Amino acid sequence: MATDVARRDTDHNVTLPQREAGVEAGQVPNRLVINIRQTGTLIVNGRVMTEPELRQLVTEFVSVHPGKPAVIRADAKVPYQAVMRVFGMCRGAGIRNVDLPVLEPGDQ
Repeated sequence: MATDVARRDTDHNVTLPQREAGVEAGQVPNRLVINIRQTGTLIVNGRVMTEPELRQLVTEFVSVHPGKPAVIRADAKVPYQAVMRVFGMCRGAGIRNVDLPVLEPGDQ
């Protein structure tokens, strides 16, 4: 199940930035995964969304899954401000655990 969720959440048009070393992230059920493509396009569950649509979805997610995390999978070339805008949406809606994954050293 976790593998299926990870595959469904992954937008293959997003190339994650790479990190040095650190703690390995685990799979979390009932998480909101937001992909940001290099073009700035927002994707959730394979669906292109506008910022207002995403804001509404994040608010609904919090009401159904209080205390559950969000994952922002932004392409390495996405401007920092675009990532922080989505991060702010999540935090503003009440999501306190927002993950920004990166590639492990050697992953491609």
